Amino acid sequence: MRKKKILLLSEFSTLKSGFGKMGYSLLKYLHSTDKYDIREFACFCAPQDLLQQRDQRLFQEVNSGKYPWKIYPTLPYDEENGAFQGSPINQFGAYRFEDVLLDFSPDCVASFLDHWQLGY
Repeated sequence: MRKKKILLLSEFSTLKSGFGKMGYSLLKYLHSTDKYDIREFACFCAPQDLLQQRDQRLFQEVNSGKYPWKIYPTLPYDEENGAFQGSPINQFGAYRFEDVLLDFSPDCVASFLDHWQLGY
């Protein structure tokens, strides 16, 4: 039997915000059970955060095994800036949500965000 797939939409789990800390705790616990395939759809995460171009400390944390799940950033790649600027809720993942769903095909989507951030 395959593992259930869970996508968590929240603030980037490396952030020191309440949503970031709650998301990290939940992701860490779910991953530790080895029952689920976990992915994070991370608000306020830029692709550069995952590619070492912006924050060396963050890159080392994400790639040290502290974050053993795949992370989808909600902020745009350079070539996506035009589409990203089209709506204020894009910073919360509106313009990329369907692509993430098609890539991962989760069984469950959970969210730690304010309701107005999920207008899409």
